[in-house]
Formats: sequence, structure tokens, C-alpha cells
Amino acid sequence: MSALWSAQVVAKDNRRIAIELRAIHPDSGAFPSDKKFALRLLYDEAYGFAPGLVRESRSPLGDAVTLEDTHDDAFLDANVDRYIARVQLGSVRNAPLDVEALRADIDRQLTARGVRREDKAVWHDAWTDLWDAFWSDPSRLPTATYEIDVTDPQWSAHLAPGSAWESAAF
Repeated sequence: MSALWSAQVVAKDNRRIAIELRAIHPDSGAFPSDKKFALRLLYDEAYGFAPGLVRESRSPLGDAVTLEDTHDDAFLDANVDRYIARVQLGSVRNAPLDVEALRADIDRQLTARGVRREDKAVWHDAWTDLWDAFWSDPSRLPTATYEIDVTDPQWSAHLAPGSAWESAAF
């Protein structure tokens, strides 16, 4: 599964963690604001891989919840309130991203440069360069700040200001 988001902890206190979340894939969509998304986001760094790619817990959250649990909506519906007390989405920038408008803009830029669609290889390479340049420029990407309150400080113990990771949370 491809990463959809780039996350970084910008602040943390006893039960509240602030995360800057940036879309890094066109399939990321809108910024979810539900507790299930928040738990999935925090869970990404709650486990790691030991030699042989064996999953291992890095935290109390990794001990309490399995990766399979994070993909099980019935489990999450029944248990998310045990971990996440509140989610506040704020400071949204460059969103929503209209991917079709971005594609059309790239087409216009190439046409203005005199690149012709008939030159398929040249068009493809130039188009890919502009597409990749967009997704490589953090200042242009959809970004939001999340405040997530956990029910117990242990559920975010594995994260500290500056912690950064990529996520496929949905």
C-alpha cells in the first residue's frame, strides 16, 4: 500500500498531540476528522519490524491494538473511544486539492512550452517531471494540523515532538 500522508508531531503534552499532516499522494483525498483515522495515524509508529520482517510492538498502543484491528471497522467502532477522546482538524492549507485541475494545469503548461502530445515520449517525460515537481514541493501540498486527545498518555507515548513518518491511514 502506498503512503498517502506525511506526518510530523509538532507539539505534545500529557494527553494532547498536535500533528502536521501533509497529503503526499493524489489518492489521499480530503482530511478525515474521525477518531478511527486518528487512531490509525497514531498506530503507524506504534509497531515496527524485527529481523525477518516480524512485526513487533514499540509502545503500549502497539501492545493493545494489532495491525489487523486497525483495518477492522467493527473493532474500531467498538473500541476507538478507549484510545481517542477527541480529534480537532485545523489550519488547513492548499486544500481541497483538485487533482483533475492539477492535471489540466500541467497540460496547459506543457502546451505553452510548445511540447506536443503527438511526441508521446517527450510529452510523457515532461508531464511526469511537472507532476513529480508538484508532489515534491511541500509548500504546494494540502496540509492540515490535527490535535488529537488520547484517553491515556500511554497511547501516544511512542511519539515525541519531531517524530515523523509516512502513513497510509484512511
